[in-house]
Amino acid sequence: MKSLRSVWKPLAVTMGALVALVAGAGPAQASVVQSQTNLVQPAPFPQNKQNEPAIAQNPTDATNLVAGANDEIDLPGCTTSGCPFVTNVGLSGVYVSHDGGASWSQFSAAAGGDNTASFNGGNIHTLPGFAKLARQLGVPGLASDGDPTIAFALDGTAYYGSLAGVRGVVTNSELITVSRSTDGGTTWSDPVLATSRTNPVDFNDKINLWVDRSPSSPLKGTVYVSWTLFQGGPGRAEPIAFSRSTDGGRTFSPTQQLTPAHNNSSIGGRQGSAIRTAPNGDVYVFFESGTQINGAKTDAQMFVKSTDGGVHFSNQAVASTVVPIPSPLPGTSFRNDSFPSVDIGPDGKIYVAWADFRSGRGKVVLTTSSDGGGTWTGASPVLDVAGRSAFFPGVAVSPNGQKVTVATQAVDAMAAGTHPGAGVVHYDSYLAESVSGGAFSSEHKISASSDPDGSSTNGLTAQFLGDYNTLISDNDHAWFIWTDARAATPCAAVDAFRAGTGGVPNVPASCLGTFGNTDIFVGRVRL
Repeated sequence: MKSLRSVWKPLAVTMGALVALVAGAGPAQASVVQSQTNLVQPAPFPQNKQNEPAIAQNPTDATNLVAGANDEIDLPGCTTSGCPFVTNVGLSGVYVSHDGGASWSQFSAAAGGDNTASFNGGNIHTLPGFAKLARQLGVPGLASDGDPTIAFALDGTAYYGSLAGVRGVVTNSELITVSRSTDGGTTWSDPVLATSRTNPVDFNDKINLWVDRSPSSPLKGTVYVSWTLFQGGPGRAEPIAFSRSTDGGRTFSPTQQLTPAHNNSSIGGRQGSAIRTAPNGDVYVFFESGTQINGAKTDAQMFVKSTDGGVHFSNQAVASTVVPIPSPLPGTSFRNDSFPSVDIGPDGKIYVAWADFRSGRGKVVLTTSSDGGGTWTGASPVLDVAGRSAFFPGVAVSPNGQKVTVATQAVDAMAAGTHPGAGVVHYDSYLAESVSGGAFSSEHKISASSDPDGSSTNGLTAQFLGDYNTLISDNDHAWFIWTDARAATPCAAVDAFRAGTGGVPNVPASCLGTFGNTDIFVGRVRL
């Protein structure tokens, strides 16, 4: 495919600050560099709204990182009647660092032509080429729709998986696309479909992308994509779906259903899929699902496995039971989940982490398998922030297998029934590490404090921080990327609307410009 050469606009964000934090156990200090990846856009809402970040490191250049997020910078600001999404405006933001994450630049290209529209200065700041793909598909509108997921191949090719919203034909129709970059994120190819064309009853969501990059794998370079396929609306079929590319992301196999599809009061609800590959090329797809164990309904981290590069998969199996964290947690109104985060070490050991509520407070727990998923350790807490509940965690194993890192955000734990509002709770990001198989260190706080009440859905009905964060690691550093609300200002009129005591607010007239200002921050940590 011909590469779409787009203009690289050097919008460097240099907000990094080196700080030393003292841990209570394990390594004595952590050096932390915080940096904001997205273009500084404090106002207006929703142009200042970013969430659901992903990040990956180039294996051919350790200083080159590519990140992505749901980024509404190209949307128009709120009007007196609301803050809606707009047809043909993309949402999949792209950010690049060439100094190990100390500073970042945001991708930019001219709006129109092969690209989507922008209400912010004539340039788009999201993935290019979606207007061209719309013409190829014969639909009047198509735009990147977020849920970013990013991975590098061994040769330094970056792959960016994104939802793509079909406008003007099918309500709520979503496709899965993959874009690629061979120059460290500076330019990007036209997007390629990883799903079938539009279907009026299909809603593809919660995408995850991975590239087999093990030097010992006979399948290295294969690109894998998984997602939840919602069929026919709420309460209907909901399988985990899958596709793969063996030609560097230029074409993808037909959609493959990996799990049963039924979704009822006893079983189903499969979401949050995550793909990883073992050193020998085995493919694992994990997901959270309702299931039955010994006749009792429970939530579980489940998985399927392929030993032939994704051609065939095993039946689904349970890695661990789950006690999901409440959504929302007391004192908040943002949604959350207990989706799995997964990584596999160079020895083939599998690590699965999630936020679990079995103790009555959100903690990051971990289960592992050293025999290809045949048996699993009991889920045990590895990151527990006193007085707070964890949400949106990650786990990462260093390439040499010596470090296992976990990270999470954690919000003040409140009594059940506590209503959300300005100043009711705050949250931060934390990280802990195990070295050479030892115990995990005490948590290191790696962020400034945020009030989630300054965040918002576009409909203004609730706070909003997305559905996930991302953690990666090399042999020297870990990078945790999260949605940050330190610069967001709550709005009393919006709070009244959320509480049912006020009407739909006029945001431009009633709220400060920094209302809704959520940004993407990265903490580069060396313990």
